[in-house]
Amino acid sequence: MAEKPKEEPKVKRFNILDTWDGEYHGNVFGNKVALWGGLFLLAVLLLMIYRHVSLGIPFGGETPPPPPVEEVQSPPVQ
Repeated sequence: MAEKPKEEPKVKRFNILDTWDGEYHGNVFGNKVALWGGLFLLAVLLLMIYRHVSLGIPFGGETPPPPPVEEVQSPPVQ
């Protein structure tokens, strides 16, 4: 039987900027906190949409009507 050729060990070269140690350390707080945060953002977004619809405020695509102009009665100038 033919033996496999031995692979040379990979040498890790020193790089001061490389901090990867082979493990993922990304989501520090866990999936539960990320899920609650997403649900909170969704609730705030739904509240904003509800307020826009219920108060009749345009979303920004429409131009609002111009403000009413008040006429002021002034005494005649002599």
